[in-house]
Amino acid sequence: MASPPTTRDLSSPPATSPPSPPASIGFGLSEGRADGMLEMLLAKESGLDNGVARTPRHAIDTPTTFRQWCEDILEPAVRAA
Repeated sequence: MASPPTTRDLSSPPATSPPSPPASIGFGLSEGRADGMLEMLLAKESGLDNGVARTPRHAIDTPTTFRQWCEDILEPAVRAA
């Protein structure tokens, strides 16, 4: 039986760090791209996605979710490229 999910206090640093840019460079990324990926991962670990909770008012102001935008706009653009 699977263990229940655990929650982590986002105000404290993560227990493990994402790969450093040099490790990512070994996978073919440029140094700039590796730095950007590292910064993004650190921001997400620090709670970037928890900034705004979607409420019914958000549905009125911005009815399209990010997922819907990706499916409707981004995916067709990427496939056409």
